[in-house]
Amino acid sequence: MTEEKMIALVNRYFQGVDQQSFDEIAATMSEDCVFSVETHGVMLQGHAEISTMFARLWAKHAAVEHKDF
Repeated sequence: MTEEKMIALVNRYFQGVDQQSFDEIAATMSEDCVFSVETHGVMLQGHAEISTMFARLWAKHAAVEHKDF
C-alpha cells in the first residue's frame, strides 16, 4: 500500500468515527479484523464486536472529532 493510500484509509476511518457511520468505518477493515484500544486494554474481533463498541461511544458523547493529524 502506498503512503498516499494509507493516509486516505486512516482519514476515511476517522471520518466514519466522527460522522458516526459504522458502515464507513467497516469499509476500512476486513470482516474478521482485530481491533484494539491499547489505552483501555480492549481487544475486539470482527465487525459485530467493533460496531457495539462504537455504538456505546456514540451514545455517551454528543460528538467526536479528530483533526490536525
